[in-house]
Amino acid sequence: RFCMSTLQNWEPEKINLIRKVLVDTPSLIVPLPARLKQLTFTRGFNQPLCVGALPASLLQLTFDKHSVYNEPLTESVLPTCLVRLTLEGKFNRPLLENVLPASLQTLKLAGRYNQPLHENVLPPNLKQLEIGHAYNHPLHANVLPRGLTHLRVGSKFKYPLMPGVLPGSLTLLRINFHNLVRL
Repeated sequence: RFCMSTLQNWEPEKINLIRKVLVDTPSLIVPLPARLKQLTFTRGFNQPLCVGALPASLLQLTFDKHSVYNEPLTESVLPTCLVRLTLEGKFNRPLLENVLPASLQTLKLAGRYNQPLHENVLPPNLKQLEIGHAYNHPLHANVLPRGLTHLRVGSKFKYPLMPGVLPGSLTLLRINFHNLVRL
């Protein structure tokens, strides 16, 4: 694990393997290693991510609970092999179609996230979805992927789950993070 602020003079092309980098600077001050698997953004970073800024090898991307990141995510910014995305902290931007990669299996929308989810936004291969305590919008039919197995919804969610909203593949439903329902 390395902090970006301590690696200003590194030569990423000479590094064989770094599994995780913690970004604690206002911008990406050096290129990220091409074989990077995990990346965590924390305090300070709040710049738009450009296409190609994240390594294609990235499997896990986290904006942690201390993150001030609140820039829109746009199409082709997230690597196509990303399997886990955590958006915590101050992130509160709408997610649009074709932004989340089809490879994504786990998505956590926590912190201040309170944007409605729409049809065709969540990728079809998503297995686990956690919507944090700030979320307070109804979930509609055809929004959740058919293969979703785990759904967690936070304490401000006050809407009924109407017929057709929950996919038949769901095996775990946790509402308000207090009630556990095994299906």
